[in-house]
Amino acid sequence: MFLLSPPSFFANSTRRTLESRYVPAPIHRLFRRISRPWPLRRRHVAKIEADADHAQHQAELNLRIIAALGLECRGLRILEIGPGHHFGPALLLASQGAHVTLADRFLASWDDPYHPAFYRALRAGWNGPAAALDSVIARRSYEGWLTLLAEPAEHLTSLAASSIDLVLSYSVLEHVFDLPAVCAELARITPTGGFNCHHVDFRWHRFGWRQPLEFLVHSEDRFRRDFAAEHGECGNRWRPSEVAALFQSAGFEVVRIVPDLFTAPTELARVLPRLRRSASPYRNWPEEDLRTLSAYFQLKRTDDPSVREHGAAQLEIHRKLKAVCV
Repeated sequence: MFLLSPPSFFANSTRRTLESRYVPAPIHRLFRRISRPWPLRRRHVAKIEADADHAQHQAELNLRIIAALGLECRGLRILEIGPGHHFGPALLLASQGAHVTLADRFLASWDDPYHPAFYRALRAGWNGPAAALDSVIARRSYEGWLTLLAEPAEHLTSLAASSIDLVLSYSVLEHVFDLPAVCAELARITPTGGFNCHHVDFRWHRFGWRQPLEFLVHSEDRFRRDFAAEHGECGNRWRPSEVAALFQSAGFEVVRIVPDLFTAPTELARVLPRLRRSASPYRNWPEEDLRTLSAYFQLKRTDDPSVREHGAAQLEIHRKLKAVCV
């Protein structure tokens, strides 16, 4: 795995460390949220301005990624996995001439109190092409601009092989149920020479990120129960080196990995002794691979068999490391 300095399209990523405090497991269970999946929850109108600002920044990042990869928006076949509550950045890409598909196991439906006001707020702050956005505001429909798939990333059955030039996701892959299947499916739909760019958040998604590594201490049985009960929102525990190996074994060259969030020394000092004593499959995991809490992965589809072989060899090392704890 290669950790490189941020390329130009990730220039705004800030390297941070996270201070954490331990909250006992019984308290976690008391405050566990059992609710609808995140994309299906009703949005607060009071957050529209903040959401529009975030959508504009994501759209600008998308355009920087495309330019840095040497691609042109017009005619580009783009898939975004897990777009969230709204489709603002996708509409701005469509306005640039891209053919945009959105896929989500829990695809957000139109919310009349939220979406018209949100799209108007996004339009007010956007100075670039906005034909798709203007159309959605006028017609309250995505028809003709976006292809919407209510499908999980593990089974993108509506997409043909080699049909997508660029796959994007932002803090989504840590929530999927079967990451090896997702990597294989993305390899299927990405042609040789096509790209994937994914931001992956490796933290435990509870209590405002104050305990980012705590779920690594949990037994496999407890983790599986929590993951199912929370629709995967707690995070799937895959570590950075595992994600890289999974993509390589599926046929992706890892062009670069850009970490943008790091574990605080105090958090490592708190968690490591407990992790080493635990029944977790991550009990003996290398400390270095616990330091990165989120990162961008830039990937390129390749037919080079050595890439797959290297990924498979790394996965076997990971499997044996976890088997020691079983």
